[in-house]
Amino acid sequence: MTWEINHPVLNAHEVVGDLAALVTTLQKQGILLPTTPAAAFTCTECGERQRLIYITGQKDTTHAYINCRDCGPSRVEDSLLLRWQIDSRKFIGAIFQSFDLSVREHLPRQLWHLGRANLAGRSRDVWFVRNYQPSQVDPVVTALKTRPKSIVFAPLESSVLRWQAKLPNLVFALESTLGSDGISLDIEAIESRIAELEPKAKVSKTTDKVSARRALRLSHIELLRNELIKHLRSARDHAYAQKELTGKSKLLKRPSKKKLGELVGLRSDTVTRCFQDRSAKELGLLWKLAVDLPRLIKWTGSISKVRT
Repeated sequence: MTWEINHPVLNAHEVVGDLAALVTTLQKQGILLPTTPAAAFTCTECGERQRLIYITGQKDTTHAYINCRDCGPSRVEDSLLLRWQIDSRKFIGAIFQSFDLSVREHLPRQLWHLGRANLAGRSRDVWFVRNYQPSQVDPVVTALKTRPKSIVFAPLESSVLRWQAKLPNLVFALESTLGSDGISLDIEAIESRIAELEPKAKVSKTTDKVSARRALRLSHIELLRNELIKHLRSARDHAYAQKELTGKSKLLKRPSKKKLGELVGLRSDTVTRCFQDRSAKELGLLWKLAVDLPRLIKWTGSISKVRT
């Protein structure tokens, strides 16, 4: 997630699938602002990063190219070089608008105080932190160490693990607490998590009622995840085999979501709800990986094993 880096910028080649609609929404809200085009591009054949070369044609039109050592020259469409800078203050305001908070930057580009919100039956201070860097941790710790009951949000689960080792607060990842629209909070998920970490916290009466459904949904997500990983393993092997036979990698066609559901005995509507679920982040990433040949060739993560 580009929001975690020091100068958060979104690149056009990262905008795939359902993310395209979200990007359009964020542009209209002034959260994504156009910035300078990319200076390099990843070769779609071998996955290597290449610097861009601009060549002017006979009609004084300039086009971008990469000159890959292994795959040769290739033109890059201008639309793939677009980049947008993320306005963190506006993005935070949009995500937490259901709390009707007042966003205030406490540490430049790193820590924001969002105000107070009623969560799990109690009014709590809410903060947002990003850009974890060992050399810049101390100011954040100083700001929050006297506020141990405050709730802190960070962009990623990986950054949550780092901050939890430094802060006395409960820290939640936005990637796991956003709704299916990608820009609004799933309050039920947050309250349920607070209940797990604070046994005395009050949660809505519906929490117990949905626990059985949640368990079933999570088991369905796991089935889809494992089946998709099987496809990714086959797709990667296929790409390597085609490279050896023809000199060019070729992507194995990704099964439709309907077909994926049929392979594990799930109906189409159930599959759709699984992909939209807040806990299906990895499933969504694997789904996108299945049509991204350069990344698939380099992938060394979950494809190596399937949970049973």
